[in-house]
Amino acid sequence: MARKVGVYTRISRDEEGEALGVARQQQDCERLADLRSWQVVKTYEDNDVSAFKRNVVRDEFELMLTDLRAGLIDGIVAYDLDRLARQPRDLERLIDLFRRWQRDGIWGKLVTQLQAQADAKGLITWDVNVDSTICRAHQHAAGASKKGICKRSRPAVSPSSQPTTASDAPGAG
Repeated sequence: MARKVGVYTRISRDEEGEALGVARQQQDCERLADLRSWQVVKTYEDNDVSAFKRNVVRDEFELMLTDLRAGLIDGIVAYDLDRLARQPRDLERLIDLFRRWQRDGIWGKLVTQLQAQADAKGLITWDVNVDSTICRAHQHAAGASKKGICKRSRPAVSPSSQPTTASDAPGAG
């Protein structure tokens, strides 16, 4: 199951009204979605709309959030973060929505699905690396040395490991 994403594009000023900037953003976002095997469901375009001015309502941004909440899309692709949110309150709204998804376990499900898809395509190599230090620590913690399973190996005492303080020296009283 491909991830369903919405592409969000925005340019603050397009005096000619040709929408060339948002068209370039859309192409780049669609290329990224294609590389990630995401399905672009809809493009939300706020051309000639400022995101910096607090009193401006970005109609397509609001529609995108509505579609995200409704489950019509489950991700957003934007050319850059400053195209998506210029006001902290807009970014906070997105973060709150994604945190709710995290609490509901949606992220875990998405990761599991994406891993299964990538594994089926042979895109994941599952390497196992066992650290022997950790194994020894676990064996000792489990009492393996008391049962004779592990042999203690203490380093030989070298002259450099002899006591160096006067109180530790032989004959110190």
